Amino acid sequence: MEDYTKNLASYKKQDLKNTVEPTSGVYYYDPQSHLSTHERLFNDHITMSTFRGWIKDNSHLFKYKIVLDVGCGVGVFSMLLAKAGAARVIGRLLNGPI
Repeated sequence: MEDYTKNLASYKKQDLKNTVEPTSGVYYYDPQSHLSTHERLFNDHITMSTFRGWIKDNSHLFKYKIVLDVGCGVGVFSMLLAKAGAARVIGRLLNGPI
C-alpha cells in the first residue's frame, strides 16, 4: 500500500487553469466528441466481440509490454489491452489536452 501511495503522490496534477474548453465548432467538427459515436461502438456487439477476441487471442503480443493507444476515445481498447496483460497502457486522445 505504501508503494501505491508513493507512486500516486509522484503524479503531477493537471493544471486546470490552462485548459481550453471545446467550442461549438470543435464539437460540431469532431465526431469523437459526440456521445452517440461511442454509444454506437458499445452497442455494436459484432465489432466489439471481434476486437475483444483478437486482443485475447493475441495477448502474447501485449504481455509485459508498454502499449500506446492513440485516439483512445473512451478507453475501451486500453482496458482490453490492460486485461490482456500489458504492463502499462497509455491512452492518448487525438484532440484532447496534452
